[in-house]
Amino acid sequence: SATGTSITNALIFLREKLDPEFVNQNAPCPIVQTSFHYGLFMSTSSNTRYQLVNGVEQWILDPALHNMPLVPKIATFVLRFGDTFWGSAQWVDFTRIMGVQKAKDAETDEAAPVAVRVPAK
Repeated sequence: SATGTSITNALIFLREKLDPEFVNQNAPCPIVQTSFHYGLFMSTSSNTRYQLVNGVEQWILDPALHNMPLVPKIATFVLRFGDTFWGSAQWVDFTRIMGVQKAKDAETDEAAPVAVRVPAK
């Protein structure tokens, strides 16, 4: 994660230098903080989702659909495809909640942490 974040920051910096009209809408990501949170996310959410997907494939899909070899493969594709989108959405929400990814404040036009809204009861 540190390597990817560093490369991304370097490419954005290079683009700003080569293209004077380019305006970066976000502040550069903090490398250490992003790497720490990425590791935390991967060890919790990603690993849990991976174990659940494998469990569903091994213990539900394969035994239930063993007579139709193509159906479990299609179901596995759909399950993993959906898991990828779900995981990506979780990562974005996680970084916003942790304050790693910031959104522009419409009133001040500055980057501010995204507030977590809790519905009133």
